[in-house]
Amino acid sequence: MVSSAPSLRLATVPKFNEQSPNEDFATSGKGFIALSDGAGGCGLYADMWSQYLVGELSREQPITSFEQLDNWVEGIWEPFYNRYEAKAKEGDAMLLNKFYSEGSCATLVAAWLVDKKKCHWMAYGDSLLFHYDKSSGELWHSFTKLGDFDRPPYLISCKDPLVAEGFKHGVIEVKEESLIFACSDALSELVLMMYQVSKWDEYQTELEALVNEQTSVSPMVQVAREMKLDFWKDLLEPLYESARSNNSFAQLMRRWYDQGLVELDDYTVVFMTPKTPL
Repeated sequence: MVSSAPSLRLATVPKFNEQSPNEDFATSGKGFIALSDGAGGCGLYADMWSQYLVGELSREQPITSFEQLDNWVEGIWEPFYNRYEAKAKEGDAMLLNKFYSEGSCATLVAAWLVDKKKCHWMAYGDSLLFHYDKSSGELWHSFTKLGDFDRPPYLISCKDPLVAEGFKHGVIEVKEESLIFACSDALSELVLMMYQVSKWDEYQTELEALVNEQTSVSPMVQVAREMKLDFWKDLLEPLYESARSNNSFAQLMRRWYDQGLVELDDYTVVFMTPKTPL
């Protein structure tokens, strides 16, 4: 792993004004970040499953193939399943049947700084990894395209097999001013949308198609289009600074939600910079 300790920040907040648990879980360590978003619409115990996945993930050894991910899940699912099967049995038959039918589901994204210049990453689902090069202003992301947030995500299940099409992996060439970060889906959608709107001429065709198709992101694109956006100053720098505490992060996310820029959801971000804070 990288010898000098990177700078790390992590913040998370549950849905505003709701009593449901935060189904996101993230962690960070020396040269490592990981985030899982539990899928509350699938089965039971999504918050526990996301926490379990992140907790079982190796901090030192990157997952670099679908076979590795598949073998890893195969090696960890059973203790979780047995524990929460017993918990479901404490409820009524409907609860137990739901667990047998759907299990627990979550996304997973992780990044490992293997040395000062290379970062391995993997993703399964619509929690995204981003790499921002502050010197060039270019943002890379692990997803397909903005409109695909409307599609059902690939999910890691505690009972069903994975599919190879859901797995992504790569290596990022790290620079001194690199900012590597992971977000759960609603925040990922905001980051990607704001970046593309800030470069309207480059992404105009895609963005106008999303607006005309009346996708879930359409209203947010229209709100952002009315702003004179500087992606770093208006989005990424405030997000990075807010991640010093959950309270600051919650205030920022509430402001963006009230402005109509982000959908209601749990929000989580975890940052890693190779050297010192930006």
